[in-house]
Amino acid sequence: MVYPMDDRHPDRLERMRRELETLRTLLSAAVPGSGIPTVEEIHELEGLRSAVRVLERSLQRFEAERNASKTASITVDADGRVVSWNRRFLEMFLPDCPIPLPDGRSLLERLDALCAEPGAVSRWADRPGTELPRALLLLRDGRRIVAEATRVDSEPPATVYEFFDVTGIEDPAHNLATLAEAARGAPFRLERTQGRWRLASLGPAIRAIAGLDPRQLVGQPSRRWTARVHTEDLAVLRRAFREALRTGRRADLEFRLWHEDGSLRRLAIRAVPIRDREGRVAALNGLVLDVTERKEDEENLRRASTQLRVQSEALDQRTRQLQSLNDLARGLQSAKSQAEAIRSLVRNAPKLMPDSIGAVYLNDPSGTTHAAAFWPSSSKERPPKSLAVRECWAACLGRPAEPDQPSPEMCRGCPNDVAKGRLCFPLSDASPGIGFIHVRPAGPGFTPHQWALIRAACEQFALALNNIRLRDALREEAVRDPLTGLFNRRHLDGTVRAEFEHAVRHGEPTSVLMLDLDHFKQYNDRYGHEAGDRLLQALGRFLSQAVRADDVPCRYGGEEFTVVLRDAPLEVALERAEAIRKGIERLHLTMGRQVQAPVTASIGVASFPQHGKHFSGVLRSADMALLRAKREGRNRVAAANRT
Repeated sequence: MVYPMDDRHPDRLERMRRELETLRTLLSAAVPGSGIPTVEEIHELEGLRSAVRVLERSLQRFEAERNASKTASITVDADGRVVSWNRRFLEMFLPDCPIPLPDGRSLLERLDALCAEPGAVSRWADRPGTELPRALLLLRDGRRIVAEATRVDSEPPATVYEFFDVTGIEDPAHNLATLAEAARGAPFRLERTQGRWRLASLGPAIRAIAGLDPRQLVGQPSRRWTARVHTEDLAVLRRAFREALRTGRRADLEFRLWHEDGSLRRLAIRAVPIRDREGRVAALNGLVLDVTERKEDEENLRRASTQLRVQSEALDQRTRQLQSLNDLARGLQSAKSQAEAIRSLVRNAPKLMPDSIGAVYLNDPSGTTHAAAFWPSSSKERPPKSLAVRECWAACLGRPAEPDQPSPEMCRGCPNDVAKGRLCFPLSDASPGIGFIHVRPAGPGFTPHQWALIRAACEQFALALNNIRLRDALREEAVRDPLTGLFNRRHLDGTVRAEFEHAVRHGEPTSVLMLDLDHFKQYNDRYGHEAGDRLLQALGRFLSQAVRADDVPCRYGGEEFTVVLRDAPLEVALERAEAIRKGIERLHLTMGRQVQAPVTASIGVASFPQHGKHFSGVLRSADMALLRAKREGRNRVAAANRT
């Protein structure tokens, strides 16, 4: 537009182009690569497509209006860069200039070269002040150009230059009419007559602009044509005119006016006071423009920009949440134990589920589920510390309790108002399972997207926890003897050997007991293999109870057992071995009504450092001591010979 009025944006087209490109980038990024999009994603995509269409139409309209204008215009920023120009500027001054245009200073120098008076444009453009005076430029080819410039306090600051070709026009009134025609506006003139201001002239374009008949308004008081002004804008309009008439400064304003067809139009006025010989304001020359479409475009641009900002913020939030979900996945993947997995969830929960209250519940064999962790740590509205399994839908049925889904009687662990807006996610599909995650909003309810993200986090945690438990179970099966429940020889040769060597490096006394049941083959032949298995099971339970928590009882093979006593010198180990031997003597087993004969055991004892410098040597010494105990009559404890 030629007269963008008080809200002139020198980089409007460039800004619209940048926002359009940003919207297109967001649209391409938001289109799902695979899978079926959710309803929310479809709405977001439609919103982005609508914003793109609005910006494209607005951009096309702005460019078409600017290029169709008979006024040449160009915008230069504070650094001398050419921000924008229209087609008329190139046609008027630089028909052969390549694109892009040179910078602002070089451009002014090229315009200077076209003037009859050297440096006329540069001297005029370099004058200080916010508004430069209107200048008449005489070109070498005989053309007469009226130049206007306005320095705009925008971000970044810029200067808008406008040029009107008035060659062959001498009459000022004709000049104004020609400029009005170029701007598709209606010129007007107010004059003071007998102490009152009246409309002296009004261009015919006012009929199309405002639906007013200029013949009925010329010569009449201003209230005749202000009757259709919107009531909210009338006082502002009158105040602007009074200020212009009082101060003699130019008036730039916009207002709303009811058109003859009933539509509400947005009009803009630029009015310049004319002084008489005595310096008093005697008249007001101005121009009326219809800026309805421009305002609609600006409103569409504002809505599109708002929508772009909202979509961008939502996209940023989703990106942060997905990053948190990835952080949680990495933390769960690296977790070596159940406790590490729970800590990873609690650490990432505030970022994944902001403004939420949650807890991780784990079931125990007694039928009670206990809270293993809470978040946030400072919350006063924590869920209960423990619940009976039957009091929770998720724990009882092994299915998620969705928001608003369960009836109150199925969730006696939660108050009714909490049960309506929370998610209880089981950690396994089995019933009663291993536990569940409880999540509820601390404030307003979650959006569907937030609930979907919470479910994804719960699923990841449940999968990781089940994998950890499965891994622990497999590890236990790999190192445990299935019959006695003691560690097996694999554990003895791997973990125990490494721990023994660690104790050796630190000089800690450590002992090994090698134990063998006496006459176990005869026991099997007399009572049967089932009785023999029961004897081994009983011996496993006894050894687990007879040793300390740091000691390691293992089934070495068949009826042979090994016990590693940590931080136990030879004297202590001999005492412990004797206590174990006597305890085995007191074992009484029955098979049905048949009381089985008591059993005895022979035990060999060896210690570090007396009987070896490494685990294999100490173990071999204990085995040799066991053979000697058997040779000496069984049911006894024998210490290894010093090496």
